[in-house]
Amino acid sequence: HQVNSANKRSTLTYAVKPVWRVQPEFDIKFFRAYTGGPVVEHCRPTVAPFGAWFETFVFNDTGTLVKSGTGLHNTQAVSADRIRKYPKSVYQSLYDELARCAPRRATAAHYMERAWTAMWGNPGSGQGLIPDRHFQCPTSIKVLRNRHKLANSYGGNVISQI
Repeated sequence: HQVNSANKRSTLTYAVKPVWRVQPEFDIKFFRAYTGGPVVEHCRPTVAPFGAWFETFVFNDTGTLVKSGTGLHNTQAVSADRIRKYPKSVYQSLYDELARCAPRRATAAHYMERAWTAMWGNPGSGQGLIPDRHFQCPTSIKVLRNRHKLANSYGGNVISQI
């Protein structure tokens, strides 16, 4: 669905597809951004693994985190009201956690990607969690071929507005 009017934007709360199972014990020290790419060592977070990091930087409830699931690949939309649900100090601490590692890749970036659904979604709303980690493009997201110069890594397609 396109969020192309003030009314649609005002009623949007949070949308992410697909929703994966959360693994509080998740950690990552090295990452290869693409097949055949170099393995890059990550700057370590101040707290690890993911569940402990989430409790430190977001809120102290991994139960809600696990029930909410997580959206990967940064395919999501969120309302300003949901973002404002947290004080600026939360976002400042997240920013500081990344900034201390600049310009290196940071494990905290992977943690943040996994935190957004629990932060902005409806608590415990992870219905139909996908158990495996195989990417599936949801049917509610329209994929356009050769529409923009910006293309993602899934066959040269770009994802339109939700």
